[in-house]
Amino acid sequence: MTYNWFHLPDYSSLALYSSNEIEWWNLWFENGRYRKQERMPVDTKEWRKSSPLKELNGCKVLVYAGGPGNWSKLLEGYGAHILHTDIVRSIVEYTKKTKKLDCLVTDATRLSVNLEELDWLFSFEPLFTTFSEPPFLVALQGLKTRKGIITINPYGHKLDITVRTLSDSNMKLYLGTKLHLAKLKRLTNVLEEYYIADLEEKRIRTFHTTLGDEQNSLMLYIKTNNKCKKKASTDLGLIDLLNSDRYKRRFRFSSSEFGEICKRLGINKQEGLEALTRIDLILLSELGLGNSQLLKKIELT
Repeated sequence: MTYNWFHLPDYSSLALYSSNEIEWWNLWFENGRYRKQERMPVDTKEWRKSSPLKELNGCKVLVYAGGPGNWSKLLEGYGAHILHTDIVRSIVEYTKKTKKLDCLVTDATRLSVNLEELDWLFSFEPLFTTFSEPPFLVALQGLKTRKGIITINPYGHKLDITVRTLSDSNMKLYLGTKLHLAKLKRLTNVLEEYYIADLEEKRIRTFHTTLGDEQNSLMLYIKTNNKCKKKASTDLGLIDLLNSDRYKRRFRFSSSEFGEICKRLGINKQEGLEALTRIDLILLSELGLGNSQLLKKIELT
């Protein structure tokens, strides 16, 4: 007799931000560091003319992992209504006091807000450049907003960069840059192909507020639409459900069990399988997890 089994990767650790990471940032901040973000646009007036920044007036923007709030304050000056967030309470309290912003302590992988009421999710540097949290969870949440994600990667001006001769002191940073941009490239490919998101790259000139050096940075718009929103909502709902106590640590389900899971999400099994496939592709490309085959037929007698 043949049964259909759905084989799943382990999602249980994906929503957890490292407590060591939080403690490190808190200690760094308490020791007098990180009172400002060290890289900002060279020409803020010119930067504002670029789309969609020129349309920010009146928009609701959640700034994720916003740190001490320099970028949040800049966007507020463009007329945006800012909700500034970070996972480190001491940094959020400092930003609220010094920048007079609406602030919230929240894990970016599980933003405790109504995403459908936001226009944009914004980040400078953290999105796609950290190893301590799964960036795709943030990206999927951004797809649930009205317009999408604006993210700035300070380490390059395009997704594809080529090897160049560097001094030994700069090689480690460069290799890290290559890895970050390769990671971003893989994820954006999945978002574009399987979530049908529209992507636009732009270059922004930034300077280091302490050292004064200038460099090109990558500004990326990930624009959502109704199809993106539906797929992101389904996939996040499925991950949440599989992380619940009822299903945690289980890696395979019978066809009938999986049908019950889909029913709880308000989707059919075909839509559920498509959701698993999308999640699996992201896990494979971003974290090295997942299965090459999600649905396997096992012969049982």
